[in-house]
Amino acid sequence: MTEATVVEFDTAGAAADERLVREYLLSARDRLLSTDACERCGFLRYGHDPGRPGGQVRLHLRGEVELLVAAERDRWDELVEEGLARSWQEVGPDDDTETFGPRGDALVDDLQFLATAMARPLYEEYDDLTDLAPVDTHPDGGPVPAGWWTLLHFLSNHRALTAREEIDASFEAMRNRLLSLGARDPTQAERKIETLQEDLDDLRGEIESTRE
Repeated sequence: MTEATVVEFDTAGAAADERLVREYLLSARDRLLSTDACERCGFLRYGHDPGRPGGQVRLHLRGEVELLVAAERDRWDELVEEGLARSWQEVGPDDDTETFGPRGDALVDDLQFLATAMARPLYEEYDDLTDLAPVDTHPDGGPVPAGWWTLLHFLSNHRALTAREEIDASFEAMRNRLLSLGARDPTQAERKIETLQEDLDDLRGEIESTRE
């Protein structure tokens, strides 16, 4: 039976998260997946969250957990000694069933490992895109600004999503992030919603003008 666990690495912040990924986690993932004991290996970063004091990277492992932890724990101690992490601890398996339901939790589990695999080229062959803005505001840009949103659009293209389906996905992502922001700072979330409402009104005007 496949076992699951999560190992949390606390760091100094977002930059330290990225350094930990580049200097340890990418190679560790290859090493662990090359063993019979590891079925899946992925990681997620949290240092960019303004609600966190410092940074954190969570390593998700599936397989023979005791063997995997035993094989890496000395290296984890070294990461702390070398300053790549402030501390580490195994926190056991994560369970988001209450949030997503049983089927949704299993789907999210698959997607987080897919996200790790898809993100790898960003740290390597597309390193120059690591700091890509959500929406580019370069003064030489055209009427449609490119940016991180464009990558998400191209991924939706590979999934063959229609315009309506892509809008639905984007809205659910926006709703999820607004609720997260609202839990920390309701006033900021409300201001963002007001700005979005104004932007949607402007967009309605743009669309209506095409009928004239």
